[in-house]
Amino acid sequence: MESSTNLAQRIQMETGQDVRACQQSGACIAGCPLAEYFDWTPTQIVQAVQFGQPDLALESRTLWLCASCQTCTTACPNGLDLASVMDSLAGVARERGIRPKVSEAGLRRKVTAIMRKHMDVEAELDKEVRSKIKNLEEGTAAFET
Repeated sequence: MESSTNLAQRIQMETGQDVRACQQSGACIAGCPLAEYFDWTPTQIVQAVQFGQPDLALESRTLWLCASCQTCTTACPNGLDLASVMDSLAGVARERGIRPKVSEAGLRRKVTAIMRKHMDVEAELDKEVRSKIKNLEEGTAAFET
C-alpha cells in the first residue's frame, strides 16, 4: 500500500504538481460544472493526500466525475493544476483495482447534460456575434458590446 507521502511524491513526479501548494482556498470549486455531484471537493481530496488519508482520496467519487475542464486550475490562486492531480489520482485508483463510484451510463448523462447547457450558451453567443458582424459589414447597425 502506498503511503500518503509516496502518493504525493508520485503525483508530483507524474504531473509536476506539488499538492502541498494547496492552501485550501476553495476557489477551485466555485465554477466547477460538476461540483454538485462530488462527494468530496478537490481541496478535500488534496487535503486527504496531504494529511495521510490517501484511501479517502482514492475511494472518492469525485475522481471519476472530474471532467478535467481546467476550471479549478484556472481559479487556483497558487496555480495548482488540480485537473491533472485528479487524473493522476484516478490512474492510481485504477491501478489498485478501485472501480468508479458512479455508473458509466449515469456519468455520461450528467456530463452530456452539462455540455449541452454550455454548448447552447456558446452557440447563442456565437449566433449573436455573427449577427453583429454581419450587420456591421452590411452597414446596417453599429457593433456594440
